[in-house]
Amino acid sequence: MSFIDFNFVLIFIPACFAIYYIFRNRVKLQNMVIMCASLLFYASYGLHNMIYVLWCVLITYISGILAARFDKHRKSIAVAGSVLNIGMLVWAKSNRFLIRILNIMFGIDATGILQQHGIEPVVGMAFFVLQSSTYLFAVYSGTMKPRKNFINHVIFVTFFPTMISGPIQRAEELFPQIENKRNITWENVKEASILFIMGAFMKLMVANRLAKYTDFMFTNNDLFSSYGFYLVLAVVLYSIQIYADFAGYSNMAIAVARLFGFKIKDNFNSPYLAVSIADFWRRWHISFSSWLRDYIYIPLGGNRKGNFRKCVNIFIVFIISGLWHGVSLGYIVWGMLHAIYQILSICTKKLRYAITEKLKINRDNIVYIFIQRIFVFVLVSFAWIFFRLGSLSQSVDFLKKMFCQFNPQILYNGDLYWYMEKYHWIIGGISVIFMAVVSLVGKWRIIKTLAACKEMLLAAIIIITFLILIVFGVYGPAYSASNFIYAGF
Repeated sequence: MSFIDFNFVLIFIPACFAIYYIFRNRVKLQNMVIMCASLLFYASYGLHNMIYVLWCVLITYISGILAARFDKHRKSIAVAGSVLNIGMLVWAKSNRFLIRILNIMFGIDATGILQQHGIEPVVGMAFFVLQSSTYLFAVYSGTMKPRKNFINHVIFVTFFPTMISGPIQRAEELFPQIENKRNITWENVKEASILFIMGAFMKLMVANRLAKYTDFMFTNNDLFSSYGFYLVLAVVLYSIQIYADFAGYSNMAIAVARLFGFKIKDNFNSPYLAVSIADFWRRWHISFSSWLRDYIYIPLGGNRKGNFRKCVNIFIVFIISGLWHGVSLGYIVWGMLHAIYQILSICTKKLRYAITEKLKINRDNIVYIFIQRIFVFVLVSFAWIFFRLGSLSQSVDFLKKMFCQFNPQILYNGDLYWYMEKYHWIIGGISVIFMAVVSLVGKWRIIKTLAACKEMLLAAIIIITFLILIVFGVYGPAYSASNFIYAGF
């Protein structure tokens, strides 16, 4: 069951909200509803997945109980629980890689053993493991007392709006909302509805449309070896696709949480308006980048021990970021590129400032800022190639075709127009423009403006948009109810 599945939108959410609203003055009963809804939602992805969720719940819960019981050993218990919890994710991500190493080193074909007994990555594992780990980190640091209510703990780990693809929640932020009364207001319902529709629009009308082109081009790039421009276009469009896909999901997750009275922080802040790679990571997948900052970068020393140590810490953080997505050279190179970008920025900062001062360039000038944004977009898009393909050899081969076989004839021989027309790019183009406007104007400004409209006008806007999504999104050639990029991590 997915956020853009009819069963979710038309049956699951209305039924859960109706029961939830009946118990609006009974927090414990509301929590029972949320817990059952979360477990049912995740079970829809396969009952075998529940084993890993149960492991995560029990390890973190029991560790918290033991830490409360044996306070002198609180830190040791929290560390042990974190190792067992995150260790499950590490093994799930790396077991195939380790098996391949064993095959090469010892000639042991352990693939069959892996299939029978190995832990495979399951839907959302990377997200609920990191979310649950924040509880043990908070217990370790003493910023949060261990919780004894098991139902509340289950909700924290399995909170269905954010469980599959985030945003990753902190224990200090989510537990108080689980434990206390939540207000359900008409204003929240209106804003949640608008935000959900906006997220669905980004997914169905932008991401899925672009996927028809990018998936074909990345998979069949040999067919266009004489037209590198097709591949350049695929890279640019994939940058937009992955943003629309992931930000669309995050918007829908935040909307569903808000409907039930929970306040979830934004996961994106117009990342392609960033003026540097560091700025990009303050805007992209904010919950994950802040997790890396607070739980890895700062404990390593952050920027407190000089520029050399800072650069080393940045490199470590982004290698971990790449491995979090998958144990393959493509993801590792993707992480390394973002680390190198930032390290080069740090090392050349004084030189760049000196040049702009020498040339009397106003760094606040709109043209200068625009050039910075284009430069950052190019760097990020280049790195996405390794992310999208996963394989280093395939990525290098793709780059050779893209740069070495660039044919400008595509711009005037009519082929480009034919390809764009074939995949309904008029609709896709309008949708991308809509997303750009949202980024420039501001998502919440638009939501607040629409929410302030009269109910009949707002209802008409939502219904019309919903019908557009049904006609051009669901019944279009790109519809897939389960195809969210980050759900695979």
